[in-house]
Amino acid sequence: MSSSPAHKYYEKGLQFMRSGKLAEAEESLANAIALDEQQAEYWIKLGVIWSKQERHAEAKDANQMAATLQPDNSDALYNLGLSLIHLNEINDGMGWIEKAFTLKPNKDVTLNLGDYFYGQENYRLASYYYMKARQVDKNDPDIQFKLAGALYRENDANGSIILHVDLVARFPKNHTYISSLVDIYRRFDHTTFDESVYKVLLICLKAENVKHRNLGPAWASLTRLNPALKPLLDLGEAPAGSVDLKKIAPLLADEFLNIGLENLPVLSIELEKTLTGVRNYFLQDWRNAHQWPKEALTFLCSLAIQGWYNDFVFFESEEEKKQLPLLAENLKEIVSKGEEKGHTEACLFALYSCYRPLYTVKTPGTKLPLPKGVLYEMKTLLKAQATNPETEAELMKTIPDFTEITDSVSQAVQAMYAQRPYPRWKSASKGALHPSVAELSRGMKILVAGCGTGQEPALFGNSAPHAQITAVDLSLPSIAYAKRMATELGYAPKIDFMHGDLIDVGKIGRTFDLVVSSGVLHHMKEPEKGWAAILNTLKPGGRMSISLYSKIARDHTLGPASAYIVEKGYSSSDDDIRKFRRDVMEMPKDDPVRYCTRASDFYMLSECNDLLFHIQEHRMTFPVLKEMTARLGIEMFHIYMPPSSLKKWQEKYPDLKGFDFDRLHEFEQENPDTFLEMYKMYFKRKDDHSENEIDQLIRLNIF
Repeated sequence: MSSSPAHKYYEKGLQFMRSGKLAEAEESLANAIALDEQQAEYWIKLGVIWSKQERHAEAKDANQMAATLQPDNSDALYNLGLSLIHLNEINDGMGWIEKAFTLKPNKDVTLNLGDYFYGQENYRLASYYYMKARQVDKNDPDIQFKLAGALYRENDANGSIILHVDLVARFPKNHTYISSLVDIYRRFDHTTFDESVYKVLLICLKAENVKHRNLGPAWASLTRLNPALKPLLDLGEAPAGSVDLKKIAPLLADEFLNIGLENLPVLSIELEKTLTGVRNYFLQDWRNAHQWPKEALTFLCSLAIQGWYNDFVFFESEEEKKQLPLLAENLKEIVSKGEEKGHTEACLFALYSCYRPLYTVKTPGTKLPLPKGVLYEMKTLLKAQATNPETEAELMKTIPDFTEITDSVSQAVQAMYAQRPYPRWKSASKGALHPSVAELSRGMKILVAGCGTGQEPALFGNSAPHAQITAVDLSLPSIAYAKRMATELGYAPKIDFMHGDLIDVGKIGRTFDLVVSSGVLHHMKEPEKGWAAILNTLKPGGRMSISLYSKIARDHTLGPASAYIVEKGYSSSDDDIRKFRRDVMEMPKDDPVRYCTRASDFYMLSECNDLLFHIQEHRMTFPVLKEMTARLGIEMFHIYMPPSSLKKWQEKYPDLKGFDFDRLHEFEQENPDTFLEMYKMYFKRKDDHSENEIDQLIRLNIF
């Protein structure tokens, strides 16, 4: 056959294919088939050419001929299956591909299929084919990582986490695997102690440039379940001074416990109660601090950092309220005398900082009267509670105003966030994007309308590396926090922070490709006017990302707690919020008032204030949004749903492409927890049929 005229045409066709000359390749292969139509390989290659040209019906015919000539040719069967899938004959296509795989198990074949279905957002089939590929090569980390991602999107969080944990254990320096595990670990509680998971979680906690907060529930559950830590955690039930702390000194310096306290909120009622008791033990025993082991300083510094980031949310008993002023008076006297002290006094400063900011007993700009070595041990606490606040005070002087805050509601909201910058955070995901994805943000202008303490500008600093970001807010302390964090993360040069009311954002005189406002408009006196104001800054063809509170979700989850607050007459003072939370934590688990503990905001004072004690809040429904967006002249083209909810949605509306307000309202009524975090919606102007880079970034879950 090698010397036949038909084969010469075939060889020539292959040469054209390799050089990308598809038309010439098609002609040569057609000539080969005209001379010898019994060669399956000729038909296979012709089918490949037609597939490359997206002539899938013709490719199907060519592959069917090849499969008829050679029923055991796995390439023919595989290509036939692909052609059928492209023609939306998915079941038949999968059947042929299954036969091809049976004849010739090939991980590349199934891996490509997994990639295809993942791209089509069919995560069930993507998972299936990634599993098939893994059967061929169980040690390939790339296959395992892809399977883990598909399982997560298919709502199999357990399976995904198991695979991720194994990857991080095998490749502890791989930032991609670590970052992905951290991203999917949200709301995951362990029910049994697992040493291998414990070690992997510690790797993640020590990693830089990941959003550690997501690890909160997993860390809290493993901390509580670790039998080795029980003697320390039992301090909360012991009378003051009844335990020889030197006997549990190694536990006070436990790396897993302390690094978690420094980097994560305690998103667990049980662990919070335990730590509240442990803190109280130390306070009641403060006059015996000279007997504490050196490891006590390590633990108390970590617990104080936890207190700083949760705004000292832990409940304070009357006993503690009596002891705390006495401790404060003692520390102020030490500071006023200026005589260098030692380890005992360092423990007392750290203990006080578990209850109140260190700067309330320390003169700004001065050092504590402690030895250098001890100050070094306290460096993380000193940065959080002394250095950072002083830095932010200076940064406030550098932030320009674009308007005055004159609206009475805006002034009240401004005062609330000035008192408690919301939220305090200290880490964010930061990873290298594929160059082609990073390039999509070239020249892009982004407005973050209501940037708070800067998490969203930091997100875009990473996900849109070539964009210029304008971030505005009405709380100057919040913007100062945001600017400090942007500087630490390296994003400051690409972010313009400005102070003012977003109702007047047009006065900045800029227009934007993407306008983002998350959790802001519903705190305005008239949300629609605020929305119209930021819409006026959107360029033609631009996109908006708007996040708003859901009335159904919040009424269902927070309504009973809100009613309880009114019934008890609780104010938004720090002490009342602590008392309210104490009440809730003592209620039976099935009490509707306790539903509010499902929100992570419950576990930090400033966030609990925002969650349940806000002075101005509107809750939206999809029918209201339908009318509002019609008046604004915009339409929703996408909404974010967590994987579990998205799966339910697809099962309920299997033939629906996209989303619409009416069906979303119907779905939410049946699943009231769906949008507990917020409606996160994406909009464009009506009659805008353009496609741009932002759409690709939304589809890729980058934005």
